[in-house]
Amino acid sequence: MTHKILSLSRMLKMLMVLAMCLSFVLLCNHSAKAKTVYEISDEESTVTVETYTDSVDEVLDEAGVDLSATDFVDADATEDTVQLSISHAQYATVVCDGATVTAQIEDGDTVAMLLEKLNITVGEDDILSHDPTATVSAGDTITIHRVTITYYTEESTTPYDSTTVCDPTLSRGTTAVVQSGVDGRTVYTYEQKSIDGGEPVTTLVQTDTYDMQTEIIAYGTRVYFQTPTGLSQSKDCITNIDDRTNTITLASGATYHLSKTVTCSCTAYTAKSGSRTASGRRAQVGVVAVDTSVFPMGTKLLIQSSSGSFLYGVAVAGDTGSAVKGNTIDLYFDSASECYAFGRRTCTVYVLS
Repeated sequence: MTHKILSLSRMLKMLMVLAMCLSFVLLCNHSAKAKTVYEISDEESTVTVETYTDSVDEVLDEAGVDLSATDFVDADATEDTVQLSISHAQYATVVCDGATVTAQIEDGDTVAMLLEKLNITVGEDDILSHDPTATVSAGDTITIHRVTITYYTEESTTPYDSTTVCDPTLSRGTTAVVQSGVDGRTVYTYEQKSIDGGEPVTTLVQTDTYDMQTEIIAYGTRVYFQTPTGLSQSKDCITNIDDRTNTITLASGATYHLSKTVTCSCTAYTAKSGSRTASGRRAQVGVVAVDTSVFPMGTKLLIQSSSGSFLYGVAVAGDTGSAVKGNTIDLYFDSASECYAFGRRTCTVYVLS
């Protein structure tokens, strides 16, 4: 019995010795491991911690550093220390289309890159608060104003003028349009600009002027008479009569101004060579007898048969006769045979001014 008690006592002593040895070993091991120096830095300060632990979380707990969900730690070990760099997430705000969006940014992000991440497009006319190539900084607020631009025009018109020109190749009494008339126009272009759906602002941005083109109408003066007969005292012929300018032109190019046109009954007479007329002029071709109440003495006349086959030519009222009354003219010819051949004819008498 005594033997069993002594054995138990010895076992207890042995356990105590073993525990002391184990504690010594652990103490020796712990003393053999050196502390690690940690430099913990963020954007504002740096904290140094010496500890035996290798756990970053425990190191941060010992340093009293709380991380947010968006913070991250970058470790870099040197021979003496471990540097723990804490980076905080950065945010910028984008205001667009009536909404405000806060987005995380990374170093080097530009405005264009941020908008692309958010699938926000900027129209050609939109107003962007920042240069697209500018680097975004934390806390920046980027604003996009949507610009809507429309255009409309207004027009004022100036009616075209019209003018007439003589065309000696056109038949008398006919007209032809040489140049069509075009109204003058002034077109005003206005821009209406609305920002973010606001009241539009109207601005005149362009004025285009289109000149008026005058209408040109040609009128004809060409007359077509028959070839004068051998009885005609003038070998010339009338080619043009301009009723607007009151002129008459012969084939020779001679042009006369008209005061009026009279239709007369014409007869013929002759006289002895050297005879004098009532005006004292010598009796000869070109001196005709008239009723001075119709054609005053000295009036210049251009006489042609109404058919156009006979042209007496240019004459002067220089004689009278008892049978010459009213719209009657007695034409002088050099011979009686010519007078008989002429007889009486209806003629158009152009009174020259």
